[in-house]
Amino acid sequence: MKVKYSNNGEIFLIGSRGELNKLHIELIGMLTSENKEFNIKLDSNYNPAPYDYTAERIAFNVSIENVIEVKSNTLAVRGTEKFLESFALNLPYDVEDIPYHVHYDYISFSQFLTKSSPEVVIEATS
Repeated sequence: MKVKYSNNGEIFLIGSRGELNKLHIELIGMLTSENKEFNIKLDSNYNPAPYDYTAERIAFNVSIENVIEVKSNTLAVRGTEKFLESFALNLPYDVEDIPYHVHYDYISFSQFLTKSSPEVVIEATS
């Protein structure tokens, strides 16, 4: 799985359906366990063009505020259990036609995100 991002707030998460399915299962599992956080190490040794940077990991955790941001080469996704469940349920891990992508942003998920939240494009590649 890879994450590319730019200074303008664009974030692109790309993975195979298998990788996105594993992420879905781990995220839903976190919500039903006592441990309310987990991290995933990412492939970051590639040219991210047309984006500016690559992230080295994704960090998920339960919090009272819903936030998606990149800091210190980490895509941080934190928030309420309902928000994290929504994020997990909208991963395109079970699609037939590939490549396939979804947008997780304020326009589609205003009940969870603010207008200043970055747009996250999530793509299934194989």
